[in-house]
Amino acid sequence: MSKKTTQMQGNYIKWLGSLSDKQFAEFFYKAVQNRKTSDVQEENGYYVLSHIRKNEEEMWERDDIALHSPQEYPEGWGDDVPICQFGTCLECETSISSWAKHAICPICDNKVYCT
Repeated sequence: MSKKTTQMQGNYIKWLGSLSDKQFAEFFYKAVQNRKTSDVQEENGYYVLSHIRKNEEEMWERDDIALHSPQEYPEGWGDDVPICQFGTCLECETSISSWAKHAICPICDNKVYCT
Protein backbone atom coordinates (compact mmCIF):
# COMPACT_ATOMS: atom_id res chain seq x y z
CA MET A 1 0.00 0.00 0.00
CA SER A 2 1.37 3.40 -0.93
CA LYS A 3 2.08 6.13 1.61
CA LYS A 4 -0.63 8.32 0.02
CA THR A 5 -3.21 5.50 0.29
CA THR A 6 -2.24 4.90 3.93
CA GLN A 7 -2.61 8.61 4.69
CA MET A 8 -6.02 8.74 2.96
CA GLN A 9 -7.16 5.69 4.94
CA GLY A 10 -6.08 7.42 8.14
CA ASN A 11 -8.17 10.46 7.20
CA TYR A 12 -11.19 8.29 6.42
CA ILE A 13 -10.85 6.38 9.68
CA LYS A 14 -10.56 9.63 11.63
CA TRP A 15 -13.67 11.01 9.88
CA LEU A 16 -15.66 7.80 10.45
CA GLY A 17 -14.62 7.81 14.11
CA SER A 18 -15.98 11.34 14.48
CA LEU A 19 -19.50 10.35 13.36
CA SER A 20 -22.30 9.75 15.84
CA ASP A 21 -23.75 6.22 15.92
CA LYS A 22 -26.74 7.37 13.88
CA GLN A 23 -24.54 9.15 11.31
CA PHE A 24 -22.31 6.07 11.04
CA ALA A 25 -25.31 3.77 10.47
CA GLU A 26 -26.77 6.06 7.82
CA PHE A 27 -23.38 6.38 6.08
CA PHE A 28 -22.85 2.60 6.18
CA TYR A 29 -26.22 1.83 4.60
CA LYS A 30 -25.71 4.46 1.87
CA ALA A 31 -22.22 3.12 1.16
CA VAL A 32 -23.37 -0.49 0.74
CA GLN A 33 -26.83 -0.01 -0.77
CA ASN A 34 -25.70 -1.25 -4.20
CA ARG A 35 -22.89 -3.54 -3.05
CA LYS A 36 -23.44 -7.27 -3.48
CA THR A 37 -21.74 -9.91 -1.36
CA SER A 38 -21.11 -12.29 -4.25
CA ASP A 39 -20.23 -12.28 -7.92
CA VAL A 40 -22.73 -15.10 -8.47
CA GLN A 41 -25.71 -13.59 -10.31
CA GLU A 42 -28.33 -15.72 -8.53
CA GLU A 43 -27.23 -14.69 -5.03
CA ASN A 44 -28.95 -11.67 -3.55
CA GLY A 45 -26.81 -11.11 -0.46
CA TYR A 46 -26.11 -7.69 0.98
CA TYR A 47 -24.46 -6.16 4.03
CA VAL A 48 -26.09 -5.07 7.29
CA LEU A 49 -24.71 -3.32 10.36
CA SER A 50 -25.10 -5.14 13.68
CA HIS A 51 -24.67 -4.43 17.37
CA ILE A 52 -23.23 -7.38 19.34
CA ARG A 53 -23.30 -7.69 23.14
CA LYS A 54 -23.18 -10.26 25.93
CA ASN A 55 -26.28 -10.61 28.09
CA GLU A 56 -26.42 -11.41 31.82
CA GLU A 57 -25.97 -15.14 31.08
CA GLU A 58 -22.78 -14.37 29.13
CA MET A 59 -24.54 -15.35 25.87
CA TRP A 60 -23.94 -13.29 22.73
CA GLU A 61 -26.89 -11.33 21.36
CA ARG A 62 -27.11 -9.50 18.05
CA ASP A 63 -29.34 -6.65 16.96
CA ASP A 64 -29.20 -5.44 13.39
CA ILE A 65 -29.20 -1.66 13.21
CA ALA A 66 -32.32 -0.36 11.47
CA LEU A 67 -32.87 3.04 9.89
CA HIS A 68 -35.96 5.07 10.75
CA SER A 69 -39.04 4.91 8.58
CA PRO A 70 -39.03 7.99 6.31
CA GLN A 71 -42.82 7.74 5.98
CA GLU A 72 -43.25 7.95 9.77
CA TYR A 73 -40.56 10.61 10.25
CA PRO A 74 -40.36 12.72 7.06
CA GLU A 75 -38.58 15.52 8.95
CA GLY A 76 -35.80 13.12 9.97
CA TRP A 77 -33.84 13.05 13.21
CA GLY A 78 -30.98 14.96 14.77
CA ASP A 79 -27.54 13.42 14.33
CA ASP A 80 -26.84 12.92 18.03
CA VAL A 81 -29.82 10.75 18.96
CA PRO A 82 -28.83 7.47 20.63
CA ILE A 83 -29.56 4.01 19.27
CA CYS A 84 -31.76 3.00 22.20
CA GLN A 85 -34.95 1.55 20.70
CA PHE A 86 -35.32 -2.22 20.35
CA GLY A 87 -37.76 -4.45 18.54
CA THR A 88 -38.27 -7.65 16.60
CA CYS A 89 -39.39 -7.81 13.00
CA LEU A 90 -42.66 -9.75 12.86
CA GLU A 91 -41.94 -10.86 9.29
CA CYS A 92 -38.40 -12.32 9.56
CA GLU A 93 -37.93 -12.33 13.37
CA THR A 94 -34.74 -10.25 13.22
CA SER A 95 -33.86 -8.44 16.43
CA ILE A 96 -33.21 -4.82 15.62
CA SER A 97 -32.14 -1.62 17.32
CA SER A 98 -32.66 1.91 16.11
CA TRP A 99 -32.97 5.52 17.22
CA ALA A 100 -36.61 5.52 16.13
CA LYS A 101 -39.74 3.81 17.43
CA HIS A 102 -40.78 3.16 13.82
CA ALA A 103 -37.91 1.56 11.90
CA ILE A 104 -37.40 -0.41 8.71
CA CYS A 105 -36.01 -3.94 9.06
CA PRO A 106 -32.62 -4.09 7.32
CA ILE A 107 -33.25 -7.73 6.35
CA CYS A 108 -36.75 -7.77 4.82
CA ASP A 109 -37.70 -4.03 4.60
CA ASN A 110 -40.82 -4.41 6.76
CA LYS A 111 -41.84 -1.86 9.36
CA VAL A 112 -40.69 -2.66 12.91
CA TYR A 113 -42.14 -1.04 16.01
CA CYS A 114 -39.62 -0.55 18.80
CA THR A 115 -39.93 0.13 22.53
